[in-house]
Amino acid sequence: MPVSRPTVTISNGNWGATSLRAAGAVVESVAAVLCGAFGRWPDAPVHVMPGDGSPYVAWDRRPYRIWLSARDTYWCQYAYQFSHKLCHVLVNFDRIRHHRHKWFEESVCELAALFVLIRLSERFRHCPPPEVIGAEEFAPHFATYARSIADSVPAVPRAGLPAWLSGNLAALETHHVDRTLNRTAAVAMLDNFLDDESLWRDCVALNLWDASADASFADHLDSWTTHLLTTKCVARTPRLVRDLFFAKRAP
Repeated sequence: MPVSRPTVTISNGNWGATSLRAAGAVVESVAAVLCGAFGRWPDAPVHVMPGDGSPYVAWDRRPYRIWLSARDTYWCQYAYQFSHKLCHVLVNFDRIRHHRHKWFEESVCELAALFVLIRLSERFRHCPPPEVIGAEEFAPHFATYARSIADSVPAVPRAGLPAWLSGNLAALETHHVDRTLNRTAAVAMLDNFLDDESLWRDCVALNLWDASADASFADHLDSWTTHLLTTKCVARTPRLVRDLFFAKRAP
């Protein structure tokens, strides 16, 4: 069954040296890519507005309200900021506000931003939105922007991810927003999600159980798996995360 069209609107305001139609086309493109990968749209309309501070999505509000700091024709910033905040909405961020594993949600949202930037590079090349002047020529910049973000954090070989997580987990559980650590986790997962975007489907279940009862991150992945299995899903994504970030036990 085809996925319904999202109800995403961009509000008039100070978007700088661009048109509302162009900014709206970029926002709608982000929504199409990310919601298409998730297999669903948000459960309520999303209103996107220009903000003066850091990008922000309001808690406990329906319709959802997202403020962006991107301006003018910095389309990469629009895409990065909006995809990150929209991902919070799609993973049910305000169903449970505080638990020690929120760092993983932040990392998934960083992953979503990188994923969307790369997909937009393809989308703008093959199907440039007519509202965005020079969209086809701009297309490669999305992928370049994604690479610059990925290159800004230390590369961790796959074999070293368990040690990386063990060494940083306490810091992540204390301060769940740490852009360097969140991005490092996101980069570690990126190729898998690019190769198989159906992995996003399992992420719609995040925050739908009492994650504060999960004593460890391994328990958190177990709870995610259990919740998915009750909905007849195969629970492939939590298994992937476990395979990436935990050392395999000796037989």
